[in-house]
Amino acid sequence: MVNASTDLSPAQARLLAQHNMEGGGDATAGKASHALPYTGETGVQIEVESLTKKKLQLESEQQRLLTQLESGQSVAQAQSAPFFLKEKDATGQDDAQRDSMLQNAKLAMLSQQVQDYNQRPRKHFDAPATQAFQYAAYIDQWRQRIEQIGIEHYPRSTGKTVYGSVQATVTIRKDGTLSDITIDRPSDQALLNQAVRRIAQLSAPFGPFPPDMARQIDQLVFTRTWHFVNGVLQTREP
Repeated sequence: MVNASTDLSPAQARLLAQHNMEGGGDATAGKASHALPYTGETGVQIEVESLTKKKLQLESEQQRLLTQLESGQSVAQAQSAPFFLKEKDATGQDDAQRDSMLQNAKLAMLSQQVQDYNQRPRKHFDAPATQAFQYAAYIDQWRQRIEQIGIEHYPRSTGKTVYGSVQATVTIRKDGTLSDITIDRPSDQALLNQAVRRIAQLSAPFGPFPPDMARQIDQLVFTRTWHFVNGVLQTREP
């Protein structure tokens, strides 16, 4: 989170925040502790951007093919077929009818695929990026609530404090309810794995998405590492 903003976005930003801010100073490293720590330039961002671009290209190609098939079907239905009203010496049109049936089958299958795809929840997968991150404020509110509940319900075994880390992926619906929590990298202490699920469930429901955020996505998916240290829970990016 930042407490200032600039009109211009940085050419090479280092952190995610709720606003663009072109920073300065002579420090080569260091930052305040918050939910979105500096991760440096990694291949994760490049991979995410590449997959997003590829996904948009595939969606565009799928829509183009569907439009082409629908157009071909409309033309075929519009053509009259007077041949069956009178006797002709020519053989039947089995081949042409077979091609038409195959095209109709492809059209039905593709149309169903597009319909199923469009009905899926619009998810946003949180990942390291280099531009202003519009969901940063919501995720920071989630972090504060999780860490507060984590302190109140810190896992202990026979009165002893337990230490360790667990990596988990959380999915939140637009109304703030918890859709799913998956343990990606469990701790060798089962008590901590159970604590992550329990704390996430006790913390829900979270606040509903802000209007601008709710118009763009139906679910927010993000991965965090839960650090249990000295009776305190801290969540950080993987």
